[in-house]
Amino acid sequence: MEEVLRVLRCHGGASQYRSRPRTEPWRIVRVPAQILVVSSTGRGSYARTTPDRFGFPRLQRPRGKFHHGYATGDLVAAVVPKGKWVGKWVGRIAVRTSGQHRITTLTSRFDVSHRNLRLLRRADGYSYGFADEIRLSGRHRPA
Repeated sequence: MEEVLRVLRCHGGASQYRSRPRTEPWRIVRVPAQILVVSSTGRGSYARTTPDRFGFPRLQRPRGKFHHGYATGDLVAAVVPKGKWVGKWVGRIAVRTSGQHRITTLTSRFDVSHRNLRLLRRADGYSYGFADEIRLSGRHRPA
């Protein structure tokens, strides 16, 4: 027996508010195997000092958020030519004024020079990824 999903649709008229809504049965053709997972990472802090546990300034942060053309949270591709982390990597970076940025991938975290980076996407305050769909009941079959 097929499951039927009831969907509210509006028909005709110059505006969606002038038409009469009707419910029509639609069949679900395919259940997605993967879903988009979005998590908030923030856009950074405006504070220019790092306080110690008593509230006194411990460090002075740099004034700018961009260093060597990159900002924290940018999605980059890194091609590391030599060393322990040789290879191609894709991940999110945390920038430093020295140019040795920290890249975080799915499996590891290491430092890489800004010369070996290529920007894929600017940071917008969110991180995106895909995950397998969690099936709550055994009635659904994979597509």
